[in-house]
Amino acid sequence: MAMDAVVNTRCGTLRGTEADGVRTFLGVPFAAPPTGANRLLPPQPVVPWTGVRDATDYGDSPPQVAPPVSAGFDWDTGLSGGDCLNLNVWTPSAGAAAGPGALFALGLFLVGKPISEGIGEVSVMVAIKLLIHPAVTWVLGAYVFDVRLDWLIVLVMLAALPTGASCFVLAQQQNIYIRRTSSVTLFSTLVALLTIGSSHAVRKRAWSSTSTAATQARSK
Repeated sequence: MAMDAVVNTRCGTLRGTEADGVRTFLGVPFAAPPTGANRLLPPQPVVPWTGVRDATDYGDSPPQVAPPVSAGFDWDTGLSGGDCLNLNVWTPSAGAAAGPGALFALGLFLVGKPISEGIGEVSVMVAIKLLIHPAVTWVLGAYVFDVRLDWLIVLVMLAALPTGASCFVLAQQQNIYIRRTSSVTLFSTLVALLTIGSSHAVRKRAWSSTSTAATQARSK
C-alpha cells in the first residue's frame, strides 16, 4: 500500500508516494516552464513555491504532433503541454539512510582489538581518502575539465564518502593490512561526518549563490 512521502527541496516541499521500499516523485520541475518570456531561451531556474507541491502524477510531455495511427501507439495528446521541463525521481526509502550507521558498526566489528598498531598509517590513509581525494576531485572538475557545478558537487560528495568494506575484503583475500584496513573503515566513517557535512554546506552555498544570481538577472 502506497504512503505519502514528503521531502524538502531548495525550491519547496514535495509530496510523492512510498511503496515497497521505494519513494516516487513524479513531474518534479527542473526548470521554469519554457513559455512566455522564457520561450526559445536556455532553461531558466525554477521559481520556488509555497506550501506542498503534489508529485504523485506525471507532468506534461513536450508538445508534438501525434504519430499516425498506423504506428500503433496509444497517443494521448492531452498529456502534452508547455510546462514540460520536469523529471520523475525514484529513490530508496529513508531506511536506506542506515547504510553509514551499518558501515560504522562494521568497522567496530572488524577492529575487534586495540588499534594503536599502525595508527600513523591509518591516519595518513584516512586523510588521503577524505581530504586529498575530494580536493583533487574539485580541482580537476573545476579547473581542468570544467564540469558543470551541480555535477561537480555530486562528484565531490562521492569523493568525501568513507572507505567501504570492500577494501577489507580485498585485504583479507591478500592477507595483508587486515587490521589496519578495518581501522581505516572505522575512522574514515567517523571523520566522514565532517567531510560530508562540509561538502553539504558548500553545496547549499553554491545553490544559494546560483539562485540569487538568477533572480538578479531576471529583475534587470
